[in-house]
Amino acid sequence: LKPPLAPAPRRRGAAATRLAMAQLGASSLEVLRKLSISRNQTEEAWAIFQQEGLENLVDLRHAWANARDRRWERLPLPKLVKDELMSFFEAEMGITYGKMPVPPKELCVSAGPGFTMTTLGGQGLACWRS
Repeated sequence: LKPPLAPAPRRRGAAATRLAMAQLGASSLEVLRKLSISRNQTEEAWAIFQQEGLENLVDLRHAWANARDRRWERLPLPKLVKDELMSFFEAEMGITYGKMPVPPKELCVSAGPGFTMTTLGGQGLACWRS
């Protein structure tokens, strides 16, 4: 009897691999340049990121998404820069929020005080940011 053949490993398409590598390779400086902040704020934030070891997009996203380790809170960045970065990550995830007309009371259901939207690491999203 012949042993059964192992299934062939699943391969990523070339486009998906290039996209993944591009996202990993995006430096923190490139991300900062995409934001609508001044050049001085970009340079200051870049210096802070270098001191903290946040060299690329993955490092930044990890620091932001994992609120339990409080690394994002401890970053000495101005509130404007943090807000811009949080909006960048939320947009990257496809999360948007804005103002809408209030529906009639009969159609409203209270979400309660414990309802919040967070990342798996506990970072608040959109209007639930702290």
